[in-house]
Order: sequence, then structure tokens, then C-alpha cells
Amino acid sequence: KDAGRKPEAPKAPEAPKHPLGEFTGLKKFEVSEDNKELAGEDGVLLDKEKKVLIAYPAGKEDEEFKIPEGVEEIGPHAFENNKHIKKIELPDTVKKIGKGAFENCENLEEVKLPEDVKVIEEDTFKGAEKLEKINKPEKLEVIKDDAFKGVEKLDEKVKEELKKHEDLKYGDLTKDKKIDVTDLSTLALHLVGDKDLDKDQKVVANVREDEGVNLADLATLKRKVS
Repeated sequence: KDAGRKPEAPKAPEAPKHPLGEFTGLKKFEVSEDNKELAGEDGVLLDKEKKVLIAYPAGKEDEEFKIPEGVEEIGPHAFENNKHIKKIELPDTVKKIGKGAFENCENLEEVKLPEDVKVIEEDTFKGAEKLEKINKPEKLEVIKDDAFKGVEKLDEKVKEELKKHEDLKYGDLTKDKKIDVTDLSTLALHLVGDKDLDKDQKVVANVREDEGVNLADLATLKRKVS
């Protein structure tokens, strides 16, 4: 009965989420001072201006780490797969944390987030199953999909504080868990002054995740709906 059936094409192997994601035994980055793009500090890889933490060695055995003052962004998957780190403190200069930044840090117990972080991206703490202590940043707006998947030990009060932000999704102005033409028309009516938005709607109407709601958000949402 299988005669004539085309054989399935072999699946391509999945690429590592981070260019350095497979080097789980790596303990330290050393960067020449002559390097024009990268810098190293305390064994950690940063951009030359030391504003972006690109990667933390997966094999680095320190149990605590304080991210250097002046870092503004934690890169995607930066700490992924480190099995030693238990406590991480981020300085107030950090404004953005990339997708999967602490994914599969299975012994991570405590994180101090800066108050200006507005978004917790997809998979940020996914698989950090021992995480118990985390603060809700004052300016937090949205927690994206699977950010805390597999994290079960958080205090119930903290879970409740985070729950509201998990229920919000940029573009979902009607709060029906999907993005469609109704959301598009709601935003259009708001921009021409024919519809008021509540506080949560104003948050998710900022589809471009910048400083305000405007026609650029409408154009971006239109592309999403299309």
C-alpha cells in the first residue's frame, strides 16, 4: 500500500540557538585588546563598548555573578546551559534581556532584575527549574511565551504578580488570545480618536515595543494580521 509514496526528506539538524551554545565545557573567554568588536571581562564575552553581554561561558563554575555596571543588554541565550550559576544580579543599567537568556540554567535559584525591564522575552527562564526568587520589575509590561516554562518553585505571591503580564500579548487589543482584524480596527479607531483604550490595551497597542502608540504600530500590526 506504500507503493508510489514519496520518501520523506531527511530533516536538517537544528542549529544551536547561540553560536557558542554547543561549547558546554567552555570556562572562560579571553579577548585581545586589539579586537575592534569584542571585549572580555571576568571571563565573559561582551561587545567592544561593554554595553551588551554576549555570552557567559557554559562551563564557568562560579555560583554567583554580578553583571558589570554599564551593561545595557543581555544577549539572546547568553547564559544558556550553564549548570553552575545559582545567583545572578543585573545592574540598573540593563534595559533589555534577550530571548532564552537564562534557558536551561538548571541550578539557578535567584535573579535580581532591574526595574526598567519592560519585557521578559520568550524562553528567558525556561528550564531553570530551581528558580525560587525573582522580583517583578516596576516597569514590566509583558511576559512572552514560555518565559517561565518548567519553573515551579516561585513563591505564589510572585506567580500572581507575574500572571497578569503573561496574559498580555502585543497586538491583542481585544484580549481574546489571538491577533486579527478586530485588533487592527480597534487600534485604528483609537488613533483617529474614536475609541479609548484601557491601561492594558495601551500596553499591547505598542506593537513595535518602543516609546509610544502611533501609525507605525498600526502598520506593523497590519503586517502581522496579513
